Amino acid sequence: MYGKLKVPFTLKLDGKGATLAGVLVNGDAHVPSTSASFESNRLQLTFGADGPKLDAKLAGEELKGTFGSQPFTAAPYCTCGMEGVAGPSIAGAWEVRESGWRLDIKRKGEDTLVMLSRAGQDIGPLNGRYDGLSFQLHYFDGTRAAVLELEERKDGGLDVVWTEPGKEPVKAKAVRAAGVR
Repeated sequence: MYGKLKVPFTLKLDGKGATLAGVLVNGDAHVPSTSASFESNRLQLTFGADGPKLDAKLAGEELKGTFGSQPFTAAPYCTCGMEGVAGPSIAGAWEVRESGWRLDIKRKGEDTLVMLSRAGQDIGPLNGRYDGLSFQLHYFDGTRAAVLELEERKDGGLDVVWTEPGKEPVKAKAVRAAGVR
């Protein structure tokens, strides 16, 4: 959990003592920690000189604390809900015309990766998998978190739901970008 939003992401920890290091894995992007410590069941990671800090206590199998200014809870990763087929092919360029968003979608094995462009900024990659009904994609870089749900419509378009912590979900419809198949 990041704030009140459940955002799956991968935090890799390696080493111990003075060699401890953490890496946020966000699709193909990796953000290494610049400092790390784990003492008395307390994990502290810093990401960049002015970047966010993770400060959490290990309680059982969960880390609980803060990441930046947000409440934070993490648990071991489980692929149990991620088994099965990769889902329908939705790779390619998509437009959300009413908002000016663009989604560039690609598949890597059974994972789906999305770069979202909006208002002159790129967000991503969001990554995730098909759950049998929709694509559940997530983004977390230590300062921003988001969940993107994509569901294929019968007319060939996509239903889009974009959720960020503390904001109402944005619902929209996407169509294949003009001239792209």
